[in-house]
Amino acid sequence: MTMLHYLIVYIGLMQLQLAGAQSGTATSETSSSMGTSTPSAVQTVDVGEHGFSFDPDTLQVAPGGKVEFHFYPGNHSVAQASFDRPCHPMSDSSFFSGFIAPTSGESDTVFTVTVNDTTPIWYYCGQIGHCQAGMVGVINPPSVAHGQLQAV
Repeated sequence: MTMLHYLIVYIGLMQLQLAGAQSGTATSETSSSMGTSTPSAVQTVDVGEHGFSFDPDTLQVAPGGKVEFHFYPGNHSVAQASFDRPCHPMSDSSFFSGFIAPTSGESDTVFTVTVNDTTPIWYYCGQIGHCQAGMVGVINPPSVAHGQLQAV
């Protein structure tokens, strides 16, 4: 990857208002039925349903809340990153869903991250080229005004 790619990803992450380290745990499960839950306890992110994107790509989640990642065709993943090293796994203890590639529709595999506190948690798709194309997201972004980041 060239320095230009790193710069593009870095700017993209800044526009998502990212800063800080992770604070969450993750699990992966397969389910055959969809349950309902209260929006404050479990939030859903669609992975790759609309191309190289997480939808939504920014979430506010209270400590103890969960984020479920639902996968669509395209061989996607969810990997934890840090702001200063986008598109790279954060550490051996960071989360990674593994690659999930349903052939059509939504996968039965759901990857769940439990949020432990309000520290920002950044993530990206680890499939080659997806992060560089802007497939990134954040849980609990810092409270920096959007206009201030765009001016950078």
